[in-house]
Amino acid sequence: MKISILKRRTLGEKIFDTVNVIIMLIICFITLYPIWYVLVNSFNDGMDAMRGGIYWWPRKFSLDSYKAVFSSPGILKALGITVAKAVIGTFLHVFLQLWLPMHCQRRSY
Repeated sequence: MKISILKRRTLGEKIFDTVNVIIMLIICFITLYPIWYVLVNSFNDGMDAMRGGIYWWPRKFSLDSYKAVFSSPGILKALGITVAKAVIGTFLHVFLQLWLPMHCQRRSY
């Protein structure tokens, strides 16, 4: 008797898989499109971006927005604050997640 490793899928399983893939693709699009939209607008000319109508590709490619941001004197301070908040927040979160369950598990004080 030969045992087949691959099982034939029923019509219901094929339909479920197809609908599942379509729903997941829609969710991925809904999640990723806003990030793409912001990125496209960041590479477009500022005045042209204010007119609107930019959805997939920049009409007038420009790096002026990035030049303005990185020429600002406060950008390094803001970057330092962001990195410090991320490092301190991560450390505190991990520490509290380790400490609190051990503290709550103690039966006597």
